[in-house]
Amino acid sequence: MSGDWWFALVNYLEGGVALGYHQGTTSSIYRDVVNANGDEIEQELKLRVVPVTGSVRFLPAGHGSVEPYVGIGVGVFNWRWSETGEFVDSSNNIFRANYIAKGTSVGPVILAGIRFPFADVWDVGGEVQWQKATGDIDRTETGLLGDKIDLGGWHALATMHIRF
Repeated sequence: MSGDWWFALVNYLEGGVALGYHQGTTSSIYRDVVNANGDEIEQELKLRVVPVTGSVRFLPAGHGSVEPYVGIGVGVFNWRWSETGEFVDSSNNIFRANYIAKGTSVGPVILAGIRFPFADVWDVGGEVQWQKATGDIDRTETGLLGDKIDLGGWHALATMHIRF
């Protein structure tokens, strides 16, 4: 989920800022180890990212009826990673724990999209975005095994714009 504010710089360029919120959770189990009663050893992995981006869009056809665009910018990604559940140590002891890492990372954002007029002040469209950012994890402080988290990737968005 995100919201953007865009403003015309010149006929073929727009500048804008965006604020988003993304959260995902998935379950995980150990492949080759189970509890003494045969139950799986389960964990819940959760990543939350709050991106704030600033970017510039180039509209090769200018502002008109159909508006394709490409853009580039920079994002500031506030993130929180957690692993909660049962874990196995090097002696095969099973224990419950909650590991948390959080931070803020900066990286590039590249986007491309198209929008179509729907009514006098409405546009609908679609956009793809690619972002690159890596978060540093303090293994001593958090107890996590890794020292980096990849915050980059591709996003596909359905868009709706209101002009005012």
